[in-house]
Amino acid sequence: MIYINDVYGKWNVEKVLENYEDISNSMDVQANRWIELFNDRTFNSDGYPFGKLSGSFSFDEDKGILTLEDQSNRNGRITWKVNFEGNNLVFTGIGKLSIYKFYLTRNRH
Repeated sequence: MIYINDVYGKWNVEKVLENYEDISNSMDVQANRWIELFNDRTFNSDGYPFGKLSGSFSFDEDKGILTLEDQSNRNGRITWKVNFEGNNLVFTGIGKLSIYKFYLTRNRH
């Protein structure tokens, strides 16, 4: 089980898989692609290909499901299965994003 307190903070995207293939270079993960989850259940993110996003989120600790609600409604609702692999927080897409897996590391700055 992952607790909500485990996911708060700023996370940098380190690697992206599409259908198990590493597409990190084409997703330009080294160009400061990140997400920050705040304890008031809001988030900010930036980076290719989604650009700047902000909004609210919900987190189901029992199921490890993170749902982002983009306030601009450009991307609507985005749902991820969340777990840890070592020190990486891993977002695995659900539904139309199920082909994607994002590996994130906590920003220590």
